[in-house]
Amino acid sequence: MMNKKEVSIRQSLLQTVIIPVSILSFDLILSIIMAICYVSTGLSVFYILYFVFTGVLAIAYVIVSIYLYRRLYFSQYNSLFTITRKNYDSFLSGSYKFYKYPKTGVNEIDDLNDKIDVLQSKFDCAYIITTKPDYSNLKLQYVDRDLNIVTFESFEKELPNIIMLSQSYRNVLVDVSFSVDLLTLNENDKKYLVKVFTDLFGDYTGVLFAYREKINSLLIYLPVIDSLSRVEEQIISVIRDSSLTIRDFEGLRYISAKYAIVAYPYSDVDELLSDLRYAKRQGKVVNFYMPKRIKKNAGKSLMLSDAMNVNYMSSLLDQLDELTYDYGQKAKDQKMIADLFTDLGNYLDIDDIGIIFHNDELGIYTQLLSNQSSKLFKGKAVDGNFVRSLAQATDFDSSYFFSKRLHASIYIGRDLDLYGISSGFYYVYRGIENNIDAVIYFFNRNNKDLILDSYIRESLFIICLRVKHYFELTKKNKSIEEYRNENEYLMSLTDYSLYKVDDKSYELKYFSKDLKTVFPSLKEGELCYKALFGLEKPCSDCPMHTFKKKEFTHRKANYEASLTLNEHKSRIRSVLVERLTQGDLNGDLFDKDLLINSYLALYQNIRNSYYVNGRGYVLLLAIDNIETLLEKQGSEGTLFAIRSFLRNLKDELGTDELYAYNNECIALLLHNVGHVDVINTCEKIYELSKKQLLDDGTNEDILKLTYLPLRWPSGYANAEDFMKHVNDFYHHGEHERGKDFIYFYDHKISRSASKREFIISVIEQEFSGSFSSVNLQPIVKAKDKKIFGAEILLRINNVYSNAMFNAEEISRIAEQEGKTNLITEAIINFIGNMYKEYGNSVFKINNLERIAINVDSTYLKDLNLLQGVVKLNDTYKFPNNFLSFEIPEEIIPSHIDEIQKMSQQLSSAHIMFSVDRYTGRYIGVEKLKELGFKEVKIARDLIYKVDTDGTRFNAVKDIVFNAKEVGIGVSVVGVENSAQFTILRDFDENMMMQGYHFYKPLSRADFISALISHNR
Repeated sequence: MMNKKEVSIRQSLLQTVIIPVSILSFDLILSIIMAICYVSTGLSVFYILYFVFTGVLAIAYVIVSIYLYRRLYFSQYNSLFTITRKNYDSFLSGSYKFYKYPKTGVNEIDDLNDKIDVLQSKFDCAYIITTKPDYSNLKLQYVDRDLNIVTFESFEKELPNIIMLSQSYRNVLVDVSFSVDLLTLNENDKKYLVKVFTDLFGDYTGVLFAYREKINSLLIYLPVIDSLSRVEEQIISVIRDSSLTIRDFEGLRYISAKYAIVAYPYSDVDELLSDLRYAKRQGKVVNFYMPKRIKKNAGKSLMLSDAMNVNYMSSLLDQLDELTYDYGQKAKDQKMIADLFTDLGNYLDIDDIGIIFHNDELGIYTQLLSNQSSKLFKGKAVDGNFVRSLAQATDFDSSYFFSKRLHASIYIGRDLDLYGISSGFYYVYRGIENNIDAVIYFFNRNNKDLILDSYIRESLFIICLRVKHYFELTKKNKSIEEYRNENEYLMSLTDYSLYKVDDKSYELKYFSKDLKTVFPSLKEGELCYKALFGLEKPCSDCPMHTFKKKEFTHRKANYEASLTLNEHKSRIRSVLVERLTQGDLNGDLFDKDLLINSYLALYQNIRNSYYVNGRGYVLLLAIDNIETLLEKQGSEGTLFAIRSFLRNLKDELGTDELYAYNNECIALLLHNVGHVDVINTCEKIYELSKKQLLDDGTNEDILKLTYLPLRWPSGYANAEDFMKHVNDFYHHGEHERGKDFIYFYDHKISRSASKREFIISVIEQEFSGSFSSVNLQPIVKAKDKKIFGAEILLRINNVYSNAMFNAEEISRIAEQEGKTNLITEAIINFIGNMYKEYGNSVFKINNLERIAINVDSTYLKDLNLLQGVVKLNDTYKFPNNFLSFEIPEEIIPSHIDEIQKMSQQLSSAHIMFSVDRYTGRYIGVEKLKELGFKEVKIARDLIYKVDTDGTRFNAVKDIVFNAKEVGIGVSVVGVENSAQFTILRDFDENMMMQGYHFYKPLSRADFISALISHNR
């Protein structure tokens, strides 16, 4: 039986039009014929037939239309819309059972059914879980559902099912126990312990507690754990608080808890409790036991049955099999790794993936590779302190993972904030003597979380190990290559070249690279007499047989070939070729006028750098006022001035890589540096160029330079082509002379070489128009965590170095240049515009009570700021103490008079005056009270580790109680975790707080959104 012929949707739609139109057309034609016949003959039969045909065709039209409508409805509306909606609802509900479209005889719908089969097979092989476990379907017996306390018996019985709910992630089991001779804990002790650990692990969802009566231990189950070291950090922070004081027949005793910690999947589900007992026997205060990296039968587990992830991650790992590990193929291998990072970033939606590598020559950390879309660390060195802090926080396998900023270690919190990193995974590679050689990182920014299950995390770990292995092997190969290149380099500084040849077959076995410049077509394996001299038979005066030197001429240059010492009985002979004349490169390597290297030396060094695959910048320093100097000082005076400048430049930069490019230009070679390093060098040179050159001290004696950096190799195949490019840019490039500007050829950008002038231009540009370069750091109440206010933070980006400007540096230069009013007016207008837009509609309704402005000593002298703020206060009728000025503690002692005046004026205008970064080192709270300050904000350095460092704890405690005694309010900045929050809140529940535990600095729109969401 033949299958029913299928049609396409297009054909189906055409039928719904063509068939009814055909019926109507046929009806119209017959009606016209019958009418004509009736008029022509007058016979009534035609009149009757006219009505009969019309009626029959009308009925046929209705029937066909109904049929086509029903077919169209069921095949397209019911099939496409209804079934698609059911599949969508099924996907959202988590059942992943997909419905097929009914058989309608339409090609496209049958094709969709095939796609449903493929999709169903994918989800049949996948195990999709949530990171928020739901225990409602488990038979857990709750003692207190609010605190998630369950009986140990039900917890032990349901443990496999509990793990199953989030088994694709790390799950930790913690046993908190006391000495065996301890009397049974009473209910108050149990509640106290649970309360301590509920607050400690308040950032996690799905925490369970179970108490074992017989052995006086509290079990804590933590699902979906990022970092084991983070858990250890948190536990160490509450060792003191989790201790108990009991009274028995021996009197009052202080009992400390001991902790045992195991984790799935390092321990299998059935081994967790037994491994916990083993961990307790280790006898330390905090005992980790991780018996296996991942259980051996993991391949049979649902944890690794997510086929989509398994297949994709496996394909990425397969890419690494193509690495050559050959240092000569470094560019190819590193491109392969960079492409892998790009693929990973796209698949896992990770912002920045790359490698921070230690440059042994420069002694700094730089970004070596990254995915294409990464903007982190672009073109600049990476702070060594940041790298060391990353290394400090790693787990036992040298990796570290934090799914959100809130879960990051306190050791790296401040550094993460500096780079705007909000989540990530990284691996630290240590080399000889445990030095940090590299960090392979996977980071997200802009408050984006990174949720990775254990399989993907293990895959990233394996990728890191493979990349580490690559660097280990290439480093060994590099040392061999460097030894060879060093010999090549030393030879290039002389007039000698070397080649090795088989004395029987005359085949070339090796030749030095500089010989290739003399004989460009030279290849290994060729016959030496043919390749070098164009002969058809061996030379009659060959040194290998005559044992005498052979002289020859090539390209108008004279050479001498001689036999060197060879190993005994070896057929391979080494022949040394000496250049007797300089030929077309004739010249001195030293400039006798300026006492620096000559242009020829510059060319040779660039050429040598090409031989060893070097990179860097040639920085041309064009002297723009050379004619003025010659007129005033003469040739000798000018030479003396420039020599003095060059001598100072050598001392300042610590380099001899200075070259006479021409009579009006000096060249500087900068090896293995980036874009930002060049800018820093130009800024140093600018400062030197503006120092007095001659004794009379006139302005004409100051050098005016144009700075022209060009990066090599920049796609140029050899030094000759690159130097032509340098010369072309010097003579014909798009740059103006006489401005002391830097002009980058590669980036098509320019800026002043003076850091000061550059910052002034930034101030004029940023603060003259519509100013929006600020973030708002929310201030919350400790009592209820509602947003009380916000601190205004300047956030001005340096487009040339991909970093934020230092706000204090901008303020200082603005004061010196008389431009502080630009900043103050911009801040005033920003506050005014924000209050005008949100004051009545958002701030009052949501109880926002403060906007704080952080100022320094430069603002104390700016009357415009104070007058503008007072005027702003009068214009918008701010509530009392709505505006707050925060001034750093360290500058107060040296500005007592200005501060006292300012305090009086602010107080009369009902504006708060606070002390920022307060430590108590510079001035006491009694004196602050006398000066009119209403509040102190405790410094971040003291809050850092307040939960683990007893010294900081006591220092903060003293400040809080001393301030309360004299009637000054206290706020804190830099609260990183729940432990710090709990300690500080216990000091004073009315305290105001800022920090990543609550919010990161927000844009204006995000701040308004957060205020409405959390204060309603």
